[in-house]
Amino acid sequence: TKATQFFRSVYENHGSRGSKLILLPFNQASAKDCGSLVAHIYQQLKLDLDFVIPFGAISVVGPTLADIDSKSELAHRIMLTNTYRILGKIIDYKRAQNIRTRPCLAMLPLSPNHGTMGGDGLYAEAKLGLEALANKWHSEGWEDYISIGGAVIGWTRGTGLMAGNNIVSAGIEQLGVRTFSQIEMAFNLTSILHPRMVAAAAKAPLWIDLGGGMAQLHDLKVQTDRIRAAITDESKIRRASVDDRKKDSVGTTPEDEDDKPVLNRANMHNYYSQFPDLPAASDLARLGKDYKGMINLDKTVVIVGFGEVGPWGNSRTRWEMESFGVFSLEGCIELAWVLGYITYHNGPTKSSGDHYIGWVDAKTKDPVADTQIKALYEENILKHSGIRVVEPELFDGYDPKKKMFLQQVAVDKNMRPIEVASRDEGLEYQKELGEENCDVFELD
Repeated sequence: TKATQFFRSVYENHGSRGSKLILLPFNQASAKDCGSLVAHIYQQLKLDLDFVIPFGAISVVGPTLADIDSKSELAHRIMLTNTYRILGKIIDYKRAQNIRTRPCLAMLPLSPNHGTMGGDGLYAEAKLGLEALANKWHSEGWEDYISIGGAVIGWTRGTGLMAGNNIVSAGIEQLGVRTFSQIEMAFNLTSILHPRMVAAAAKAPLWIDLGGGMAQLHDLKVQTDRIRAAITDESKIRRASVDDRKKDSVGTTPEDEDDKPVLNRANMHNYYSQFPDLPAASDLARLGKDYKGMINLDKTVVIVGFGEVGPWGNSRTRWEMESFGVFSLEGCIELAWVLGYITYHNGPTKSSGDHYIGWVDAKTKDPVADTQIKALYEENILKHSGIRVVEPELFDGYDPKKKMFLQQVAVDKNMRPIEVASRDEGLEYQKELGEENCDVFELD
């Protein structure tokens, strides 16, 4: 799966000597899975947890206090109830094994949204419930086994929970609230795993505010609705303006004028084609004068160019993989073209008939933007590049796994006769092996 490939690449690029990456199927909505996961870690793998990051969640949009549904309850169980269960099981195993000097740091996903956005079911209740663990740490007597690092996660663009609000992010930032990309927030969260933070959390629960000022915007719901409505109105106005211009243009274009204008050439991005510096004519003339009469041009090998062809393509794409371990957009474009996934097109498209200049899919002939090539073809490019086993479909069915090997065997006594189809075939064997080593006779 893509998830497995992602984690494998993370391990290959960042795993240190002796490290292991263990992936297990897990459903945080299942109480049984919560118990089985912790039991597997402590009983089967014989490991002890240093960190636990229970970030499982599902998006709930719409339900208010008056119409809480089963999905809201499911989300609450994932984000709160079963998070408690996981931490409780860790405490049980640590206590049973008397592991008191290495508390597990639980990074809790808190939120500045305590009902200010509304229409999100029991989301706020789940986050408030997680905040209660900071008080339970002092009162319930498990501070030797679990330490708490509560991260107040602000407006993070592009996540599953906030995908529906991406469109209003720019407007929210104009109100003074800092929004974060997924990479920015992930980087901030990793700081909680620093040894100094771990040592501080062992003394008392930590409250890490990464909210970006979101908690200070008390009318967040009102402002979000206002921004969304303004965007919707602007979209309607622009759509109406475009439709109006189309209606105005009807009948104004001369009949002999092509109403399908040539589109601009597709963006070539950072395409590069290096070419060596050629010597000037004067340099060549001087060189020829020095060696005149000494070289037989009829027998001289002249190198007019050179190039590299290998498992990773040419020198440019090979260097990208060797130095960075990943192809750039330009590298993917070049290899997709070399492998025959895309072709360059200059003319009317197959689907609409519009004139198009740029890349098209080799099979469907549909236009493909440069920015889409890496996402569409990189997986197949990686499958068919690099050092790999011969692919039979690319070599007329030749399969190295089915290759026949011949082994020489010394025969020190006469073998039993074998029957062949005809006398002529027997004579062929005799010719190959010699008359002294092979007799041919007909059966009665």
